[in-house]
Amino acid sequence: INKKKKKKKMDTIQAISGLTFSTFSLIHITNHLVGIYEGYEGHGKLMKTLRKYYQHPAIETILLGSLGIHVTTSLWKTYKRKKEKKERETPTEKRIHRYSGYFLAGTIGTHIYATRIGWYLLGEKEGSNAEYATYAIKKYPLFSFYGYYGLLIASGIYHTIYGVRKALLQLNMVNGKTMNKVIPNNKRTWKIIYTMTIASAIGALAFFGGHIHPFKVTQQTLEKFEEINHNIATLQFEKGTSIN
Repeated sequence: INKKKKKKKMDTIQAISGLTFSTFSLIHITNHLVGIYEGYEGHGKLMKTLRKYYQHPAIETILLGSLGIHVTTSLWKTYKRKKEKKERETPTEKRIHRYSGYFLAGTIGTHIYATRIGWYLLGEKEGSNAEYATYAIKKYPLFSFYGYYGLLIASGIYHTIYGVRKALLQLNMVNGKTMNKVIPNNKRTWKIIYTMTIASAIGALAFFGGHIHPFKVTQQTLEKFEEINHNIATLQFEKGTSIN
């Protein structure tokens, strides 16, 4: 009985923390997808507006805290499942959700450091931008940043969709009948979601890769990107190295 209560408690904590962080991940992913159609300028304008929400000191603290809690509870559940050898035949959509979660858990820290913390320490208070992402892809193409960004975007999209659906049901915020009208739990629906996830990731990669909209930055900006990239990689946080 105690084990069941503890598991239910951990499930609830995992669901609440996941939903909390999804208020960021949903709009962040949407921002990137908007860039496919609106280009760098549209992406930048929307990001600047959205950052007023998720970069507010109190909100950002809550989001980072919820992320840490979500990753911790998820890893705890994985450990308990392996330890108790309760692995059963798991549906494909659930396995993909788990694997995407493992990938995100292993890369999210580096991503946050490279695009937010590192830039903040260099004096760029808001963080990186789409142009910097394009610079990174062009500097480290093929199996490095194309693969990294592709998996990051695809994992983020799918993990969020599946996770939000599961959390809303877990917390009884939406009943099963209503949820099945919105996102039916059948093979056809998940195949559509797989396809949309892959298509969205390819579209976002094409945008960040500079293949849809012209990548126009000054030589001075490129040199600053080089400097920022070097300083973040080597932990050299000197004043006056941001692009502003």
